Amino acid sequence: MVYLAPRINKQFLIKWSYLGVLLIGVISYPFLRFFDWVNPLFLIHVIVLSLFFSFTSINYNLLLGTENIKAYNLIQNMQTFIQVVALITLFSGFLEKNISAYILSMYIAYISTFVTSCFFVWKIIKNDKQPYSFRKDIKTMFNYGFLNQLSVLI
Repeated sequence: MVYLAPRINKQFLIKWSYLGVLLIGVISYPFLRFFDWVNPLFLIHVIVLSLFFSFTSINYNLLLGTENIKAYNLIQNMQTFIQVVALITLFSGFLEKNISAYILSMYIAYISTFVTSCFFVWKIIKNDKQPYSFRKDIKTMFNYGFLNQLSVLI
């Protein structure tokens, strides 16, 4: 993604990257369920959190690839900070000392960093004037990005 960001239209890149992550998430569910690799009580959480993490990772890498380092660093640190604050709040304020509190803190952190990263990515997409060629750009994306996106989700 970092390699592709300066070379491909950003809206095209984001759209197809998100679609790839969604496809992998949908395909992963039956495999995880069939092979019983994840406790069924947590399976949907694993899938949804993986999707949010992957979408945010796409945004991180676009920010990095367009050399928007301040936004990249802010979001990278924000996720950890929000998760720690949410966990402390849930543990001490609501006396929730169980796995549900940890999962909720992950949702809070992942969704908030995804939304924040979308704000920065929207600015990049809005100002991108780079033309694209569907066939050439899809081929380039598959050659350089497919296996990396697969590894991010799994």
